[in-house]
Amino acid sequence: MHELHEGNLKFIMHGKKLKGEFALVKISGRGENSWLLIKHRDKYATTKDITKNDKSVVSHKTLEQVEKTSDIFWGSNRKAATKKTAKTKSTRAKSVKKK
Repeated sequence: MHELHEGNLKFIMHGKKLKGEFALVKISGRGENSWLLIKHRDKYATTKDITKNDKSVVSHKTLEQVEKTSDIFWGSNRKAATKKTAKTKSTRAKSVKKK
C-alpha cells in the first residue's frame, strides 16, 4: 500500500466488463480525494465505450431499472457545494490565518 500513499496504484482486474491492467493516480489541485483511473494499453485495451454497456452483469438490469424496481436504493444526502459556500469558507480560512 506504499504506492497508494504516494498517489498511485497499479492493479489487474479480471471482471466481466473491466479486464487487464489499470492505474489509479491521485490528481493534485483538484481536492483532497481526486483520483483518475487509467486503462493501460494491453491485450484488453479497446476504443469501445464501455459505459454504453450499462447493464448489471448479475441482474442484467440498467441502473435506471434497478432504481425503479428496488426498495433499497442509496442516494447521497449531501448538499452540493455552491460558489457562495466555497467563497465563504475561503474567506473564513484567510481571516483565521491573519489572526
